[in-house]
Amino acid sequence: MNSTKEIQAATRSGVYIISALHRASRQSAIFIDELVRELDLSAADGHFLAYVSLYGPCSVGELLRVFGYRKPTMSSMINRLEKRGYLRRTLNAGDKRSLLVELTAEGRKVADLGRSRVRGLDAAILERVTESDLEGFQRVLSAVAHITGVEVRRAPRA
Repeated sequence: MNSTKEIQAATRSGVYIISALHRASRQSAIFIDELVRELDLSAADGHFLAYVSLYGPCSVGELLRVFGYRKPTMSSMINRLEKRGYLRRTLNAGDKRSLLVELTAEGRKVADLGRSRVRGLDAAILERVTESDLEGFQRVLSAVAHITGVEVRRAPRA
């Protein structure tokens, strides 16, 4: 196997793992944009709805941390999806200074449809890799999590 330095030197930027993760993320997003286009959603909108479907209701603060958007971008996305009838904002009973974002029944339908299409992509990828490949991939992801010490979605408080 090549040394770490040889692998890094073989890339234009000298950064191997992070560049590969970024490239795969962009490839997936572009592909998913096509999958959800007929729903008149972007991959980002679909991801947002799917996340709120799984973890909602969510505070705006949680959504900012998970998606990494700036506040104006997040507000614009929430406004757009709310206007389309996919989600609503409610006052956070636990913290009157914040709002919660949750899906409407229509938003849940759209999120479920988008998620089912993405499951097809996931299944197609899984058909092309071995169990050993997946174990190695999980080790890479675990190393990223360990080294960065960053938890994107914090565990809910008990």
